[in-house]
Amino acid sequence: MRSIHRKHIQRCVEYSALLVFHGYALWMFIRLETTSILLFTAILVLMGLGAQLAVLRERRRLRHPLDRRRLVVESTESLSGMLLLVLSIIVALHAQIALVLLMQWLSGLLLGYFGGTLVGEYVWRFRTIARLQQYSLSRYEENLTRSVMFPYNLKFIARLWIKS
Repeated sequence: MRSIHRKHIQRCVEYSALLVFHGYALWMFIRLETTSILLFTAILVLMGLGAQLAVLRERRRLRHPLDRRRLVVESTESLSGMLLLVLSIIVALHAQIALVLLMQWLSGLLLGYFGGTLVGEYVWRFRTIARLQQYSLSRYEENLTRSVMFPYNLKFIARLWIKS
């Protein structure tokens, strides 16, 4: 339980750093460009989406560490997010949208997503973790990565390809 607590503290610090970075970027870009109510609505929607995805991710952490379905879903989730960012930049460049406006929207949406993810993880943790049985708790601890920004280390990647 102590290891889980330490991992959650580190994840909270990293989420806080991401929130500060994107919040500061959003504040800087809002000063340069007028902001619509649509941006704030989108931030709230992304907060809800981030929270919901975090709850689903936390539930998947109760599965076996080498469960292929869990690994495929988590990989697809990460790659989809990156693909969405790249596509939005390409579309914005082709539509000749001002870079300041694009950065304002990306900062705001990422702020909403990471804020929602932080809230979703901790709401799930406080509601569920005390009720988990020992084998579920040990699976959760094994599947919970210490870092949000660098979730995959060489040991994790090697474990995926070793037949057990």
